[in-house]
Amino acid sequence: LGHFGITGSRTPLRLFITADEENGATERLAEQGIQPDDFVIGINPGASYGSAKRWYPDRFAQAARQLAEKWSAKVVIFGGPGEAEIAADIERCLEGKAVNVSGKTSVREMMALIKRCNFFITNDSGPMHVAAAFAVPLVAIFGSTDHTGTSPYSSNSIIVRNDMKCAPCKLRECPTDHRCMTSVTAEAVINAAEELIN
Repeated sequence: LGHFGITGSRTPLRLFITADEENGATERLAEQGIQPDDFVIGINPGASYGSAKRWYPDRFAQAARQLAEKWSAKVVIFGGPGEAEIAADIERCLEGKAVNVSGKTSVREMMALIKRCNFFITNDSGPMHVAAAFAVPLVAIFGSTDHTGTSPYSSNSIIVRNDMKCAPCKLRECPTDHRCMTSVTAEAVINAAEELIN
């Protein structure tokens, strides 16, 4: 509402899962070698609206790899059924050092797994809002969409974006050179992540 000049208190949004769902997420990750005390970085490279909203898989992989090394963290790749190929590309780039749950969860299972994350890197997407509602620190990458209208509702987040004359275009596919996303570097995302965690 602030976009329209309407002010008021900012009550944080919250989501809830059951104890069984939380335990299920813990068990699922343990089966993949992620223990309850491990630091977990979740990455969400998809965005169902269209490719114009998506940052590049190789950059997600680069940011995840470098942060995982710095923080001695484990990586979990999220995504819907239509994003399995993107997630598989990142999994290959990370040379098997990630757990890929893209297209392999229900919405409730995804929520429980996101809640388990200690940090989240994401495009503007539904999982971004899930992470924000669970107060998971996150970096959100914005390009074609309007960060003033759809940013994460969380004080524990940083938006990484670059001002472009053509953005926000709000298109599903970029008709030109996708400069709103090509201009976002892995280093910018890594720096934002370190700013939040430090």
